[in-house]
Amino acid sequence: MTKTRPPQKNFWERWHWIWSALYYLSLIVPLTMVWMDGDLVGVERPWAVGLVLLSCGWHWFWTAQLPKLLTDIDEWSLRERPLLMFIYLVGAILIWSQILAFHPLFNIHLAGFFSQFFLLLPILWAIVATTLLTLTQIVLNAYFAGEAIAWQSGTVWGPLLGIIGASILGFWISGISEESGRRQELVEELRRTQANLAESERSAGILAERQRLAHEIHDTLAQGFIGIIMHLEAAQSLPAEQAQQHVQQAEQMARENLQQARYLVEDLHPKRLQEASLPDAIMTTVQQWREQSKVVAHVTVTGEERPLPANTEHTLLRATQEALANIHKHAQANEVTITLSYMDDLVMLDVQDDGVGLNGTTSAWQGGFGLTAMRERIEQLGGSLLVESEDNEGTVVVVSIPVIGNR
Repeated sequence: MTKTRPPQKNFWERWHWIWSALYYLSLIVPLTMVWMDGDLVGVERPWAVGLVLLSCGWHWFWTAQLPKLLTDIDEWSLRERPLLMFIYLVGAILIWSQILAFHPLFNIHLAGFFSQFFLLLPILWAIVATTLLTLTQIVLNAYFAGEAIAWQSGTVWGPLLGIIGASILGFWISGISEESGRRQELVEELRRTQANLAESERSAGILAERQRLAHEIHDTLAQGFIGIIMHLEAAQSLPAEQAQQHVQQAEQMARENLQQARYLVEDLHPKRLQEASLPDAIMTTVQQWREQSKVVAHVTVTGEERPLPANTEHTLLRATQEALANIHKHAQANEVTITLSYMDDLVMLDVQDDGVGLNGTTSAWQGGFGLTAMRERIEQLGGSLLVESEDNEGTVVVVSIPVIGNR
Protein backbone atom coordinates (compact mmCIF):
# COMPACT_ATOMS: atom_id res chain seq x y z
CA MET A 1 0.00 0.00 0.00
CA THR A 2 1.45 3.36 -0.99
CA LYS A 3 1.55 5.94 1.78
CA THR A 4 0.29 9.40 0.97
CA ARG A 5 2.96 11.99 1.51
CA PRO A 6 1.81 15.16 3.30
CA PRO A 7 1.90 18.29 1.13
CA GLN A 8 5.09 20.28 1.47
CA LYS A 9 4.68 23.61 3.26
CA ASN A 10 5.95 26.76 1.63
CA PHE A 11 8.75 28.93 2.99
CA TRP A 12 6.47 31.14 5.09
CA GLU A 13 4.72 28.17 6.70
CA ARG A 14 7.91 26.20 7.35
CA TRP A 15 9.39 29.15 9.31
CA HIS A 16 6.17 30.21 11.03
CA TRP A 17 7.82 30.07 14.47
CA ILE A 18 10.25 32.81 13.38
CA TRP A 19 7.38 35.07 12.32
CA SER A 20 5.59 34.45 15.62
CA ALA A 21 8.80 35.22 17.53
CA LEU A 22 9.21 38.42 15.49
CA TYR A 23 5.63 39.37 16.28
CA TYR A 24 6.17 38.96 20.03
CA LEU A 25 9.60 40.63 20.07
CA SER A 26 8.35 43.65 18.10
CA LEU A 27 6.01 44.27 21.07
CA ILE A 28 8.12 43.21 24.04
CA VAL A 29 11.33 45.00 23.01
CA PRO A 30 9.80 48.51 22.71
CA LEU A 31 7.77 47.92 25.89
CA THR A 32 10.96 47.06 27.79
CA MET A 33 12.79 50.08 26.39
CA VAL A 34 10.11 52.63 27.29
CA TRP A 35 9.62 51.00 30.71
CA MET A 36 13.34 51.21 31.56
CA ASP A 37 13.60 54.75 30.24
CA GLY A 38 10.73 55.82 32.47
CA ASP A 39 8.68 57.09 29.53
CA LEU A 40 5.60 55.34 30.92
CA VAL A 41 4.18 56.79 34.15
CA GLY A 42 1.11 56.36 36.26
CA VAL A 43 -1.78 54.47 34.70
CA GLU A 44 0.05 54.28 31.37
CA ARG A 45 2.21 51.40 32.61
CA PRO A 46 -0.54 48.84 33.39
CA TRP A 47 -2.51 49.87 30.30
CA ALA A 48 0.51 49.51 28.01
CA VAL A 49 1.46 46.15 29.56
CA GLY A 50 -2.13 44.96 29.34
CA LEU A 51 -2.48 45.90 25.67
CA VAL A 52 0.86 44.25 24.79
CA LEU A 53 -0.23 41.06 26.56
CA LEU A 54 -3.60 41.27 24.83
CA SER A 55 -1.91 41.58 21.42
CA CYS A 56 0.40 38.62 22.14
CA GLY A 57 -2.52 36.55 23.42
CA TRP A 58 -4.63 37.48 20.38
CA HIS A 59 -1.89 36.27 18.04
CA TRP A 60 -1.30 33.07 20.03
CA PHE A 61 -4.99 32.19 20.12
CA TRP A 62 -5.64 32.64 16.40
CA THR A 63 -2.44 31.09 15.07
CA ALA A 64 -1.66 28.36 17.63
CA GLN A 65 -4.72 27.53 19.73
CA LEU A 66 -7.67 27.93 17.37
CA PRO A 67 -6.49 25.26 14.90
CA LYS A 68 -6.41 22.75 17.78
CA LEU A 69 -9.99 23.63 18.71
CA LEU A 70 -11.25 23.39 15.12
CA THR A 71 -10.38 19.78 14.42
CA ASP A 72 -11.60 19.92 10.82
CA ILE A 73 -8.79 22.23 9.74
CA ASP A 74 -5.02 21.98 9.91
CA GLU A 75 -2.48 24.29 11.51
CA TRP A 76 -2.36 26.83 8.69
CA SER A 77 -6.02 26.85 7.73
CA LEU A 78 -6.37 30.59 8.42
CA ARG A 79 -4.97 31.13 4.92
CA GLU A 80 -7.89 29.10 3.58
CA ARG A 81 -10.50 30.72 5.84
CA PRO A 82 -10.81 34.37 4.71
CA LEU A 83 -13.37 35.35 7.37
CA LEU A 84 -11.32 34.02 10.30
CA MET A 85 -8.17 35.53 8.83
CA PHE A 86 -9.87 38.94 8.43
CA ILE A 87 -11.06 38.92 12.05
CA TYR A 88 -7.57 38.03 13.28
CA LEU A 89 -5.75 40.71 11.26
CA VAL A 90 -8.26 43.51 11.93
CA GLY A 91 -8.29 42.73 15.66
CA ALA A 92 -4.47 42.73 15.82
CA ILE A 93 -4.28 46.06 13.98
CA LEU A 94 -6.87 47.70 16.26
CA ILE A 95 -5.01 46.60 19.37
CA TRP A 96 -1.73 47.88 17.95
CA SER A 97 -3.32 51.25 17.11
CA GLN A 98 -4.09 51.65 20.82
CA ILE A 99 -0.57 50.61 21.86
CA LEU A 100 0.92 53.12 19.43
CA ALA A 101 -0.65 55.95 21.44
CA PHE A 102 1.74 55.28 24.35
CA HIS A 103 5.06 55.76 22.55
CA PRO A 104 6.45 56.04 18.98
CA LEU A 105 8.81 53.12 19.68
CA PHE A 106 5.85 50.79 19.21
CA ASN A 107 6.16 51.54 15.48
CA ILE A 108 8.64 48.67 15.54
CA HIS A 109 5.65 46.33 15.72
CA LEU A 110 4.98 47.15 12.06
CA ALA A 111 7.68 44.59 11.14
CA GLY A 112 5.73 41.91 12.98
CA PHE A 113 2.69 42.60 10.82
CA PHE A 114 4.65 42.36 7.58
CA SER A 115 5.48 38.70 8.17
CA GLN A 116 1.86 37.95 9.09
CA PHE A 117 0.61 39.49 5.86
CA PHE A 118 3.02 37.48 3.69
CA LEU A 119 2.22 34.34 5.67
CA LEU A 120 -1.55 34.55 5.37
CA LEU A 121 -2.24 36.52 2.17
CA PRO A 122 -1.39 36.05 -1.51
CA ILE A 123 1.68 38.08 -2.47
CA LEU A 124 -0.20 40.97 -4.14
CA TRP A 125 -2.70 41.27 -1.32
CA ALA A 126 0.17 41.15 1.20
CA ILE A 127 1.86 44.11 -0.52
CA VAL A 128 -1.43 46.07 -0.58
CA ALA A 129 -2.01 45.35 3.13
CA THR A 130 1.58 46.31 3.98
CA THR A 131 1.21 49.60 2.11
CA LEU A 132 -2.12 50.49 3.71
CA LEU A 133 -0.90 49.63 7.21
CA THR A 134 2.25 51.72 6.73
CA LEU A 135 0.21 54.71 5.55
CA THR A 136 -2.09 54.19 8.55
CA GLN A 137 0.96 54.21 10.81
CA ILE A 138 2.14 57.54 9.33
CA VAL A 139 -1.29 59.07 9.87
CA LEU A 140 -1.57 57.77 13.44
CA ASN A 141 1.92 59.02 14.35
CA ALA A 142 1.02 62.50 13.12
CA TYR A 143 -2.30 62.35 14.97
CA PHE A 144 -0.83 61.29 18.31
CA ALA A 145 1.97 63.86 17.94
CA GLY A 146 -0.54 66.59 17.13
CA GLU A 147 1.43 67.55 14.04
CA ALA A 148 0.76 67.74 10.32
CA ILE A 149 2.20 65.06 8.07
CA ALA A 150 5.55 66.20 6.69
CA TRP A 151 6.09 64.05 3.63
CA GLN A 152 9.66 65.26 3.21
CA SER A 153 10.70 64.07 6.70
CA GLY A 154 12.52 60.80 7.43
CA THR A 155 9.65 59.59 9.60
CA VAL A 156 7.59 59.34 6.42
CA TRP A 157 10.15 58.23 3.86
CA GLY A 158 11.63 55.62 6.17
CA PRO A 159 8.44 53.54 6.40
CA LEU A 160 7.76 54.03 2.68
CA LEU A 161 11.22 52.69 1.82
CA GLY A 162 10.48 49.86 4.21
CA ILE A 163 7.43 49.00 2.11
CA ILE A 164 9.56 48.78 -1.02
CA GLY A 165 12.17 46.60 0.68
CA ALA A 166 9.56 44.31 2.21
CA SER A 167 7.74 43.98 -1.12
CA ILE A 168 10.91 43.07 -3.00
CA LEU A 169 11.89 40.54 -0.33
CA GLY A 170 8.38 39.13 -0.24
CA PHE A 171 8.27 38.74 -4.02
CA TRP A 172 11.64 37.00 -4.03
CA ILE A 173 10.79 34.58 -1.22
CA SER A 174 7.33 33.83 -2.64
CA GLY A 175 8.84 33.17 -6.07
CA ILE A 176 11.33 30.71 -4.59
CA SER A 177 8.52 29.09 -2.59
CA GLU A 178 6.30 28.68 -5.65
CA GLU A 179 9.18 27.24 -7.68
CA SER A 180 9.92 24.82 -4.86
CA GLY A 181 6.25 23.86 -4.77
CA ARG A 182 6.21 23.19 -8.50
CA ARG A 183 9.31 21.04 -8.19
CA GLN A 184 7.74 19.15 -5.32
CA GLU A 185 4.65 18.50 -7.43
CA LEU A 186 6.86 17.20 -10.26
CA VAL A 187 8.70 14.93 -7.82
CA GLU A 188 5.41 13.61 -6.45
CA GLU A 189 4.12 13.07 -9.99
CA LEU A 190 7.32 11.21 -10.83
CA ARG A 191 6.90 9.03 -7.74
CA ARG A 192 3.33 8.23 -8.70
CA THR A 193 4.38 7.46 -12.26
CA GLN A 194 7.17 5.18 -11.05
CA ALA A 195 4.77 3.42 -8.68
CA ASN A 196 2.22 2.93 -11.48
CA LEU A 197 4.96 1.69 -13.82
CA ALA A 198 6.21 -0.75 -11.20
CA GLU A 199 2.68 -2.02 -10.66
CA SER A 200 2.17 -2.39 -14.42
CA GLU A 201 5.44 -4.27 -14.76
CA ARG A 202 4.50 -6.52 -11.86
CA SER A 203 1.10 -7.25 -13.40
CA ALA A 204 2.73 -7.89 -16.78
CA GLY A 205 5.22 -10.21 -15.11
CA ILE A 206 2.45 -12.15 -13.38
CA LEU A 207 0.53 -12.46 -16.66
CA ALA A 208 3.65 -13.58 -18.53
CA GLU A 209 4.42 -16.17 -15.85
CA ARG A 210 0.85 -17.50 -16.02
CA GLN A 211 1.06 -17.76 -19.79
CA ARG A 212 4.42 -19.51 -19.53
CA LEU A 213 3.05 -22.04 -17.05
CA ALA A 214 -0.01 -22.59 -19.22
CA HIS A 215 2.26 -23.32 -22.21
CA GLU A 216 4.42 -25.66 -20.16
CA ILE A 217 1.46 -27.58 -18.76
CA HIS A 218 0.01 -27.88 -22.25
CA ASP A 219 3.32 -28.96 -23.79
CA THR A 220 4.20 -31.45 -21.04
CA LEU A 221 1.43 -32.85 -18.87
CA ALA A 222 -1.47 -32.40 -21.30
CA GLN A 223 0.43 -33.87 -24.27
CA GLY A 224 1.73 -36.68 -22.08
CA PHE A 225 -1.73 -37.60 -20.84
CA ILE A 226 -3.00 -37.65 -24.41
CA GLY A 227 -0.25 -40.09 -25.35
CA ILE A 228 -0.99 -42.29 -22.35
CA ILE A 229 -4.69 -42.42 -23.21
CA MET A 230 -3.91 -43.29 -26.85
CA HIS A 231 -1.65 -46.20 -25.83
CA LEU A 232 -4.17 -47.52 -23.30
CA GLU A 233 -7.03 -47.31 -25.82
CA ALA A 234 -4.89 -49.13 -28.37
CA ALA A 235 -4.08 -51.83 -25.81
CA GLN A 236 -7.78 -52.54 -25.21
CA SER A 237 -8.33 -53.65 -28.80
CA LEU A 238 -5.19 -55.82 -29.15
CA PRO A 239 -4.20 -59.29 -27.97
CA ALA A 240 -2.44 -59.46 -24.61
CA GLU A 241 1.09 -59.79 -26.03
CA GLN A 242 0.73 -56.81 -28.36
CA ALA A 243 -1.19 -54.82 -25.75
CA GLN A 244 1.67 -55.26 -23.29
CA GLN A 245 3.93 -53.13 -25.47
CA HIS A 246 1.43 -50.25 -25.44
CA VAL A 247 1.00 -50.58 -21.68
CA GLN A 248 4.76 -50.37 -21.20
CA GLN A 249 4.93 -47.29 -23.40
CA ALA A 250 2.05 -45.72 -21.45
CA GLU A 251 3.89 -46.52 -18.21
CA GLN A 252 7.07 -44.90 -19.52
CA MET A 253 5.16 -41.80 -20.59
CA ALA A 254 3.49 -41.65 -17.15
CA ARG A 255 6.92 -41.71 -15.51
CA GLU A 256 8.12 -38.94 -17.80
CA ASN A 257 4.99 -36.95 -17.04
CA LEU A 258 5.63 -37.39 -13.34
CA GLN A 259 9.16 -36.09 -13.81
CA GLN A 260 7.86 -33.09 -15.77
CA ALA A 261 5.32 -32.41 -13.02
CA ARG A 262 8.16 -32.41 -10.51
CA TYR A 263 10.04 -29.97 -12.72
CA LEU A 264 7.02 -27.67 -12.81
CA VAL A 265 6.67 -27.79 -9.02
CA GLU A 266 10.39 -27.15 -8.70
CA ASP A 267 9.98 -24.25 -11.11
CA LEU A 268 7.33 -22.66 -8.91
CA HIS A 269 9.10 -23.34 -5.63
CA PRO A 270 12.79 -24.13 -6.17
CA LYS A 271 13.36 -25.77 -2.79
CA ARG A 272 16.63 -27.20 -3.99
CA LEU A 273 18.07 -23.71 -4.42
CA GLN A 274 16.80 -22.67 -1.00
CA GLU A 275 18.72 -25.50 0.66
CA ALA A 276 21.94 -25.40 -1.39
CA SER A 277 24.04 -23.24 -3.70
CA LEU A 278 23.55 -23.31 -7.47
CA PRO A 279 26.53 -25.65 -8.14
CA ASP A 280 25.32 -28.04 -5.43
CA ALA A 281 21.77 -27.95 -6.79
CA ILE A 282 23.03 -28.74 -10.30
CA MET A 283 25.20 -31.59 -8.98
CA THR A 284 22.22 -33.05 -7.11
CA THR A 285 20.06 -32.78 -10.23
CA VAL A 286 22.74 -34.45 -12.38
CA GLN A 287 23.25 -37.23 -9.83
CA GLN A 288 19.55 -38.09 -9.76
CA TRP A 289 19.37 -37.91 -13.56
CA ARG A 290 22.44 -40.16 -13.89
CA GLU A 291 20.87 -42.80 -11.64
CA GLN A 292 17.67 -42.72 -13.69
CA SER A 293 19.18 -42.59 -17.18
CA LYS A 294 22.29 -44.76 -16.54
CA VAL A 295 24.30 -42.22 -18.59
CA VAL A 296 27.72 -41.01 -17.44
CA ALA A 297 27.56 -37.33 -16.48
CA HIS A 298 30.14 -34.91 -15.10
CA VAL A 299 29.78 -31.48 -13.53
CA THR A 300 32.57 -28.89 -13.58
CA VAL A 301 32.53 -25.46 -11.93
CA THR A 302 35.05 -22.82 -12.99
CA GLY A 303 35.72 -19.32 -11.73
CA GLU A 304 34.98 -17.78 -8.35
CA GLU A 305 31.67 -19.09 -7.09
CA ARG A 306 29.37 -16.35 -5.77
CA PRO A 307 25.67 -15.84 -5.06
CA LEU A 308 23.56 -14.77 -8.04
CA PRO A 309 20.10 -13.18 -8.24
CA ALA A 310 17.42 -15.74 -7.42
CA ASN A 311 15.80 -15.60 -10.87
CA THR A 312 19.20 -16.12 -12.53
CA GLU A 313 19.99 -19.21 -10.43
CA HIS A 314 16.46 -20.51 -10.97
CA THR A 315 16.73 -20.14 -14.75
CA LEU A 316 20.13 -21.87 -14.91
CA LEU A 317 18.90 -24.81 -12.82
CA ARG A 318 15.74 -25.09 -14.94
CA ALA A 319 17.79 -25.00 -18.15
CA THR A 320 19.98 -27.81 -16.78
CA GLN A 321 16.93 -29.94 -15.96
CA GLU A 322 15.38 -29.37 -19.38
CA ALA A 323 18.62 -30.07 -21.25
CA LEU A 324 19.09 -33.33 -19.36
CA ALA A 325 15.46 -34.32 -19.96
CA ASN A 326 15.87 -33.82 -23.71
CA ILE A 327 19.16 -35.72 -23.76
CA HIS A 328 17.48 -38.64 -22.01
CA LYS A 329 14.55 -38.66 -24.43
CA HIS A 330 16.28 -37.96 -27.72
CA ALA A 331 20.07 -37.90 -27.71
CA GLN A 332 20.95 -41.59 -27.12
CA ALA A 333 24.10 -40.25 -25.48
CA ASN A 334 26.76 -42.19 -23.60
CA GLU A 335 28.33 -39.24 -21.80
CA VAL A 336 27.25 -35.75 -20.76
CA THR A 337 29.39 -32.87 -19.51
CA ILE A 338 27.92 -29.90 -17.65
CA THR A 339 30.13 -26.85 -17.06
CA LEU A 340 29.12 -23.88 -14.92
CA SER A 341 31.46 -20.91 -15.40
CA TYR A 342 31.57 -17.81 -13.19
CA MET A 343 33.14 -14.83 -14.97
CA ASP A 344 33.57 -11.20 -13.95
CA ASP A 345 30.36 -9.99 -15.57
CA LEU A 346 28.85 -13.20 -16.92
CA VAL A 347 27.77 -16.66 -15.84
CA MET A 348 27.65 -19.46 -18.42
CA LEU A 349 26.11 -22.91 -18.42
CA ASP A 350 27.41 -25.42 -20.98
CA VAL A 351 25.64 -28.79 -21.45
CA GLN A 352 27.32 -31.08 -23.96
CA ASP A 353 26.44 -34.64 -24.97
CA ASP A 354 27.88 -37.15 -27.46
CA GLY A 355 24.53 -38.31 -28.79
CA VAL A 356 22.99 -38.42 -32.25
CA GLY A 357 22.44 -34.66 -32.49
CA LEU A 358 19.34 -32.88 -33.71
CA ASN A 359 19.56 -34.12 -37.31
CA GLY A 360 19.18 -30.57 -38.65
CA THR A 361 16.05 -29.76 -36.65
CA THR A 362 15.16 -28.51 -33.20
CA SER A 363 11.90 -30.44 -33.09
CA ALA A 364 13.27 -32.56 -30.29
CA TRP A 365 13.27 -29.44 -28.13
CA GLN A 366 9.65 -28.54 -28.68
CA GLY A 367 8.35 -30.81 -25.95
CA GLY A 368 8.80 -30.06 -22.26
CA PHE A 369 10.11 -26.67 -21.34
CA GLY A 370 10.91 -26.14 -25.00
CA LEU A 371 13.60 -24.19 -26.78
CA THR A 372 11.36 -21.15 -27.31
CA ALA A 373 10.22 -20.94 -23.68
CA MET A 374 13.78 -21.38 -22.42
CA ARG A 375 15.10 -18.67 -24.74
CA GLU A 376 12.32 -16.26 -23.69
CA ARG A 377 13.11 -16.69 -20.02
CA ILE A 378 16.85 -16.27 -20.57
CA GLU A 379 16.37 -13.18 -22.74
CA GLN A 380 14.22 -11.60 -20.02
CA LEU A 381 17.39 -11.64 -17.92
CA GLY A 382 19.42 -10.07 -20.73
CA GLY A 383 21.08 -13.37 -21.59
CA SER A 384 21.29 -15.59 -24.65
CA LEU A 385 20.81 -19.25 -25.58
CA LEU A 386 22.90 -21.04 -28.19
CA VAL A 387 22.26 -24.57 -29.47
CA GLU A 388 24.84 -26.24 -31.70
CA SER A 389 24.54 -29.75 -33.07
CA GLU A 390 26.18 -32.04 -35.62
CA ASP A 391 24.67 -35.30 -36.84
CA ASN A 392 25.98 -38.20 -34.73
CA GLU A 393 28.40 -35.86 -32.97
CA GLY A 394 26.20 -34.64 -30.15
CA THR A 395 24.66 -31.35 -29.13
CA VAL A 396 25.94 -28.38 -27.14
CA VAL A 397 23.59 -26.05 -25.26
CA VAL A 398 25.18 -22.80 -24.04
CA VAL A 399 23.33 -20.40 -21.73
CA SER A 400 24.96 -17.05 -20.85
CA ILE A 401 23.47 -14.45 -18.50
CA PRO A 402 25.10 -11.13 -17.54
CA VAL A 403 25.53 -10.52 -13.83
CA ILE A 404 27.16 -7.05 -13.78
CA GLY A 405 27.01 -5.53 -10.32
CA ASN A 406 25.71 -8.70 -8.68
CA ARG A 407 28.91 -9.63 -6.85
